[in-house]
Amino acid sequence: PHNTFALAVDPASGTLLASANPLWPGPGAAAGIFAIDLAQGRHREIVRCSGPSGPLAFGSAGELVYATQANTFPPPPGQTDLLRVTPTQLAQALAGDRKSTRLNSSHTV
Repeated sequence: PHNTFALAVDPASGTLLASANPLWPGPGAAAGIFAIDLAQGRHREIVRCSGPSGPLAFGSAGELVYATQANTFPPPPGQTDLLRVTPTQLAQALAGDRKSTRLNSSHTV
């Protein structure tokens, strides 16, 4: 997608994921996490986030970790969260479970 910030590969499925904000700088543009299908040349939003797109990575237990950012630069202290998405939540989102796109992820700082 346009305005991709970071890429990571899901160790469980091998799916390439991107954090991006494709509609930026338009009004109401929101970041998201997208599954990339290189063979088909397509992408699909699996998680809707708020604010600018942020970095993502995988932890040692297979959890996806995504950093949120404030809409201002530089972000004020205390305005960044780390969202942890369990492997089960991610697998459900990749399978097309629309409820998973509203992540009940845990926040860690």
